Amino acid sequence: MNKFFLGRYIHFNSLIHHLDARLKLVVTLFLLVMTMIVSSQLGMSLLAFLFVALIYLSKVPLKALYYGLKPILNIILFTTFLQICVVQGGKIYFSLGVVHITSSGLNNAVSTLFRLTSIVVVSTLLTLTTKPIELADAIEFFMWPLRKIINVPLWSLMFSVSIRFIPTLMLELEKIMMAQRSRGVRFESGGMIQRGKAFVPILLPLMVSTYKRAIDLGTAMTARGFNENVRRTKFRQLTWQKQDTIGALISCLVIIGIFFVQ
Repeated sequence: MNKFFLGRYIHFNSLIHHLDARLKLVVTLFLLVMTMIVSSQLGMSLLAFLFVALIYLSKVPLKALYYGLKPILNIILFTTFLQICVVQGGKIYFSLGVVHITSSGLNNAVSTLFRLTSIVVVSTLLTLTTKPIELADAIEFFMWPLRKIINVPLWSLMFSVSIRFIPTLMLELEKIMMAQRSRGVRFESGGMIQRGKAFVPILLPLMVSTYKRAIDLGTAMTARGFNENVRRTKFRQLTWQKQDTIGALISCLVIIGIFFVQ
């Protein structure tokens, strides 16, 4: 079973799912910016409480967010550990040779852990609660002023296909890894170099499979008369409703409040 949830939409009858995709996209971008600029413990605590509230309102299972975080969990932990060992300053809590664990290092480690985790969780929450086609329409809506420079509908379509291909490619990767394991390959054993070598035989089948899927998709679009130079109509239109206005006002108040409090 593919447990990679980034780019996958999960339907629930929740308040977050029913909000306009444009609102969710803008709020997500603001939250990502706030995650990077907030530095105080109070500000990070308020943001963490806000994220918990959004997860609760979305009714998304926690395991989905965990599996979205799992692929880069080792990178997050390594970066956090590096901050503890490298950053100096403040009170020294522990020393071992040239390594000094200080209050500044711990503060930076906590900030790094919070920011990286929040970025992944918020991004995963956006894709879990928003259909890829709606997210692409929202991006096309905000990029429409650039239509004289670039082909906005085509870029929107490319984004939609890319997001939808993420879980598909991860499923294909999992199948290839299972086939390699049945042949005796061990991806979890050995050092970093040995593990890297174990992944080399996976790359070529994955690239071939990706190319075949892209060719099949292009053939299907051509058979249906797709023309990138013709503006297409939409079967479902994004409609701004009263609940979106209320959500926008609440989001503005919360984000502004956290900004001034921190």
